[in-house]
Amino acid sequence: AASVVVIPEGSALDRLADLASIFVYGVLILAWCHYDSLERGRPLGSGYRFLIVIFGVLALFVYLLRSRGLVRGLRAIGLALLFALALLPGAVVAMLVTALAFGVE
Repeated sequence: AASVVVIPEGSALDRLADLASIFVYGVLILAWCHYDSLERGRPLGSGYRFLIVIFGVLALFVYLLRSRGLVRGLRAIGLALLFALALLPGAVVAMLVTALAFGVE
């Protein structure tokens, strides 16, 4: 994780930071699913909200399949993966700049 620059890898604080980031990603995915479901007029159940926060991206893929059907759901999953792939170069550059700034090899 990028926190290795500031937090020693494998420490309890590192594990806590990883759990916090998983939770934050889950909440962000939940927010997107919630507003998408409101636009579609199909509100999410409270149990499904909890599962989205816990399972994150996997739950997003299930949501896309359930809300759009098989063909449009697979298309939406493909677009989401392409979007994540397009963000990858920026993430790599940000990690390299951070590593250089903190002197990490």
